[in-house]
Amino acid sequence: MKTDRVATFGVLDKKLQLKVKRREERQAAATARQSRCEKELEEMTAMSSLVSESDEEPEEDTNTVCPTSEGKPSHKRKKTGTNVFIPHDILS
Repeated sequence: MKTDRVATFGVLDKKLQLKVKRREERQAAATARQSRCEKELEEMTAMSSLVSESDEEPEEDTNTVCPTSEGKPSHKRKKTGTNVFIPHDILS
């Protein structure tokens, strides 16, 4: 009995390795995206504070980032065409 062998599962090892690699790439991309968004937000707040200090009139902050639901599809069914009222006299 040889106990120094390492168990391998061939194709399964390769699939698992690719799966782990993709997961790590997604996590790295997510952290990079988050840090980039944080930098942009800091720049926007710095610019808005400079603009608000130079202006005499206070303006509402229009640079706020709000999540919108534009990307989500609606599951409601929209009727197409026009509404028509047909009196009962015409149908008979």
